[in-house]
Amino acid sequence: MDRLCFGTFAKTIQKAIQKPDGNQAVAELLLGLVVLTDASEPFTMLPKKVNALFHFKEEVSAEISSLATSSKTISEMPERIKQKLIPFLKSGHIEDLKENIKLLINTDNDISPKKRTELLSHIESETDNLTEFLSSVFLYSLNKPNKNILDKADTEIATELMIMDDIARLNAIYAKIPRPIGLSVPNEPTDEELEYISQLLAAYAEAVGIDELSRSGLSSYPKYNDDLRQRRKEYYAAETVRRNTRDVFKESESDQFDLLKEEAYDGIFDVYSQDYKNGYERLLKVMSQVSAIQINKSSISKLPEWIGNKEKKGVCHILVNDGRISWVVRDE
Repeated sequence: MDRLCFGTFAKTIQKAIQKPDGNQAVAELLLGLVVLTDASEPFTMLPKKVNALFHFKEEVSAEISSLATSSKTISEMPERIKQKLIPFLKSGHIEDLKENIKLLINTDNDISPKKRTELLSHIESETDNLTEFLSSVFLYSLNKPNKNILDKADTEIATELMIMDDIARLNAIYAKIPRPIGLSVPNEPTDEELEYISQLLAAYAEAVGIDELSRSGLSSYPKYNDDLRQRRKEYYAAETVRRNTRDVFKESESDQFDLLKEEAYDGIFDVYSQDYKNGYERLLKVMSQVSAIQINKSSISKLPEWIGNKEKKGVCHILVNDGRISWVVRDE
C-alpha cells in the first residue's frame, strides 16, 4: 500500500524490530507510547482490533487520534520513543527503516509538499535525528485514514482483477496436467460394455430390417462390424477420462464427470428426441450433434486435449449404459 497510515507505519517498524515482533506486540508497543498506563498494567489491545488495524479494516480509535495531537504527547513523544522503541530496533536495520518510511512519505500523494518536507527534514538534514523523525511521522500517521476505503466502482474492478488472476492461475495449473494414457480396447467386451453394445446391435438390426443381430452375425455386415469397432474405441476414450478425473480433482469421479455427462445430454436431447427411420440413423445424428456441441461447465473441459470428438461420443455410450438414452425407441 503506497500511503502513510498507522498500519503501514507499524508494518515498517515490524521489519526492523527485535522479537517479539508479531502484530500484537508491535501494535501494543507503538500505541502504548501514546496511551500511557501504569507500569504495572501495560497497554493491551484485543487481537481482533489489532488484526483489523494491520489489515486496514478499521480506523485508529478516536481517543488515540486525539491524544496524538495533544501538546503533551507531541512534546514528550521523542523521549518516549528514545526510551521505549529505539533500544529494541535492530541496529543493522535502522538505515533500511529510514528509507522505507521515507518511501511511504514520498509515495503518498495525499501528503502536501509542505508537510512532506517537514516530515523529512529530521532525516535529510546534516543533523540526522532518528528519534524526532520517528516521532513526527508516527504521530502524523495516527491521524491519517487507516481503513482502506474503495468506492463501489473500484471495489468491483478490484474483485474482477482478483477473479481474473485466480482464473489465470487455475488455467496455468490445468495446462500442466498431461493428457491421460488411453485405455486399451480389449478383444472381448467386458460386462460394463454389454448394455451399450446390445443397443448398437439393436440399431444395426433395425437398419437392415431384421429382428435381432448378434456380434457373431456382424461378419455378414462389414459396415456395422466396422462401426462397432469404432464405437468401442469411443467408449474407452470416455472411460479413460472418467477414470483419471478422480486423480486430478481429488474427489469422486462422479462430480466432474457427471457434470460432463449432463452437459452432453442437454446438448443432444433435441436431436435425440426426433423421429428416425431406425436406431442407426438416430445414432449417427446424435453422434454428429455431440461432436458439434461445446463442453464448458465441467472442469474437465479446461484440461488441454482431454475432451475431443471421440471422448464426447464415448460419453453417449455411457449415457446408454446409464439408461438415459436408447438408439432403438419402440412405439414412437
